[in-house]
Amino acid sequence: MYEIIHYLDENENDLYQDWLDGLRDRIAKIAVIKRVARVEAGLFGDCKSLQVLARRHR
Repeated sequence: MYEIIHYLDENENDLYQDWLDGLRDRIAKIAVIKRVARVEAGLFGDCKSLQVLARRHR
C-alpha cells in the first residue's frame, strides 16, 4: 500500500485539494478520486517512472 502526500505551498494551501474542489464536472472528479485510490492500493496501471518517487500516469 502507498501513501499519497499532498503538496502544500508556503501558505499551507493544499493545491491538489483546491484543484479537486474546483472541478465542476462530477464525472471527472469521481474518475480522479477513483484513480488516486487505485494508486494508493498499488495498482499503477499505465504509467512511466520519472524519478524514484514520481510517476506520470496516462
